[in-house]
Amino acid sequence: MAKKKGKGASKAAPASETTSPTNVAEAEPSPATQTVEPPSAESSVVEPASSASEPVSQEAPSTSTSAEVEELKRELANMKSRLSEAEASIQQLREENQRLKSSQGTTASAPLDAKTEELTQRMLKLKAEQAQADAAREVAWSHLKTIVADIARLAAPEGLPRVGTPTAASAAAAIGVA
Repeated sequence: MAKKKGKGASKAAPASETTSPTNVAEAEPSPATQTVEPPSAESSVVEPASSASEPVSQEAPSTSTSAEVEELKRELANMKSRLSEAEASIQQLREENQRLKSSQGTTASAPLDAKTEELTQRMLKLKAEQAQADAAREVAWSHLKTIVADIARLAAPEGLPRVGTPTAASAAAAIGVA
């Protein structure tokens, strides 16, 4: 292996001459730059292989570089397909999320409307009951006034209704004691 490095080192100058700006391999980005960019586990596996093949590739730069370029193109195509699959999956999840949000919104508003309607009906029922209770209280109050007047009349000496007490006067008028 030491001899290969020695040979590769002596041929380094001619190899750099063959990779002039007019060379197609030089026009494309260098393999080291491309292997650093992809963040996948597959690219990290490829990197050691390409760095290990660099001393050997100096003997035949066009063959090795084009093979690496082809490998990187395949890897790029693979990554693009995985990216498009991931984007499709993300879009599908977004649509599912929107569908769930919209269905949740309609189911939440329906019970809310039903509950509001139920509370409105209950309030109307309570108001009707309150009106009945007010009417019953008025009847009970008038009955109580009559009873108090009767008690006052019975407690008063016979034939002398209390003058000045409106309850006694009204009770006497109601009974017919005048």
